[in-house]
Amino acid sequence: MQLRILILLLSLCFGGELMAFEGLTIREAINKAARQQTLTQRIAKVYLALNNNLYEPTFYQERDAAIELFQSQLDELKWYTPTDKIKASLKNVQTLWKEYKAVADWSINDEGAVKLLRLCDEILYASNLLFVSYEEYAKELSEGAFNNTETIDIIELIQTTGTQRMLTQRIMLFYLASKQNIDAFISKRKLSIAIDDYKNTLTQLQNAAFQSQDIRTELNTIQENWTNLNALLNNLDNDVDQVNQMMSFADNISQKADEISILYEYLGAKLTISKAINVASYQNMLTQRIAKAYVALAYGYTPAKHKREILTSIDLFEEHMLSMIRSSNATEDLKATVGVVKTMWKNYRNLVTTWDKMDEISVIKVLEKGHVMMATCDRVAQEIEVLAKTIPEYKAFFVKENGEATNKQENIAHQMHLAGLQRVYSQRIAIYFVMNALEIDGDLSNQRMKSTIGNYNKNMQAMLTSPVNNTQINDELKKVQASWSSIEKYCTAPKKEEIPALMDLCANLFNELDQLNNTYENRIDNFFMQQK
Repeated sequence: MQLRILILLLSLCFGGELMAFEGLTIREAINKAARQQTLTQRIAKVYLALNNNLYEPTFYQERDAAIELFQSQLDELKWYTPTDKIKASLKNVQTLWKEYKAVADWSINDEGAVKLLRLCDEILYASNLLFVSYEEYAKELSEGAFNNTETIDIIELIQTTGTQRMLTQRIMLFYLASKQNIDAFISKRKLSIAIDDYKNTLTQLQNAAFQSQDIRTELNTIQENWTNLNALLNNLDNDVDQVNQMMSFADNISQKADEISILYEYLGAKLTISKAINVASYQNMLTQRIAKAYVALAYGYTPAKHKREILTSIDLFEEHMLSMIRSSNATEDLKATVGVVKTMWKNYRNLVTTWDKMDEISVIKVLEKGHVMMATCDRVAQEIEVLAKTIPEYKAFFVKENGEATNKQENIAHQMHLAGLQRVYSQRIAIYFVMNALEIDGDLSNQRMKSTIGNYNKNMQAMLTSPVNNTQINDELKKVQASWSSIEKYCTAPKKEEIPALMDLCANLFNELDQLNNTYENRIDNFFMQQK
């Protein structure tokens, strides 16, 4: 039960993605693109298997299923092309797929096998470029969920499991080609390369720093299947039954690799409650970052930069939102709260992306809607924390060694919460500096700027005096304080000509606070992982 709740929280923050493309997310797009690579080799492998044994009905079924799956995933991916590079890569795959499918889905003979072997490398290469294009786009969301070394490592491990799936099919493809003496010299060379590559990927996964017990169990099963398969690969004279057994070993490995990639999606959140809370607070910040960028855009400050910032922030927000919607049956309270966010977000999103008419009225509307969005996101974060506290291990962050309850200001989880709020204020202070400097909505803007400064300073005092601080945290707090002091000086008398400099300072402050958040989170991670 505890694990189910933990996985739910992880999925809340890291499984979901862009609502702008119905039903498809960036992580799903990455996984589908990775699976397309495997399917290119599976389709050719089954064709060669049929050429070796025309009377095995399951091979026809597997071929038809693989072709149908490749086509359906290709159709899904065409609705999610957020960059020109992805569009071009997808178009290339679509072009190659027409010829590839025409051969694979037709009569089985040696001539078709030779043609398919030639084409399968081309479509594999094109499918890999599509995967890389999606991966690059994911990493462009550099201020969101992908902005830490651990997450990038997990992405690479998911990619490695995808490579492993593909290689098991490729090994059988070129084993069958070699066995049938089809382009024998090249086929044998490619078989040898695929075997070496496979061994390297298996070693990478076995030696990976990020593993769970479930992943280790699946890797052991893969190792057993690989040992059995490898023992048969050196003999090109294996009979039909032995070849069928090899096919079974290869498919078992692919299936286990697929299961490992799913386990790594869970581990991508580092199996900690801290990530769930951290990202929930990040949503809050994004509502204010969008408002800040809109204000800057409305008054002509580096329009291209701030349009990009709005669009990127929308992508990041929606990454997390869709998973919240999908997982909103966790509790009735969470379901209701997420429903409110979903409704409010549609209006806010439309408002901040309507750029043909930007004036003082639209700015005020964005600021007020941003306040409402922030309040609804606060409620989601609170519900996630309530749910998180049902996990006994999480309570350790709120208990002293002698068993007494800590003061709220003294626990590491609360310090991370405060640092998350400071990220929000790093965006809000920029908004109201601009409004004051331009003398827009003067009294309210001045009041909100002072309120932001007061709230920030109150939180910082609690963070500076926390007993959980160590040398690293203290050093990071000093950097944060230095940046904030510079911002505070500017805020004593906001001036129009100082807006660009203030914006840069706020961006730097956000980066420092984001690093501080990750430091707090890593401390919780280390504790939590030691308990596993």
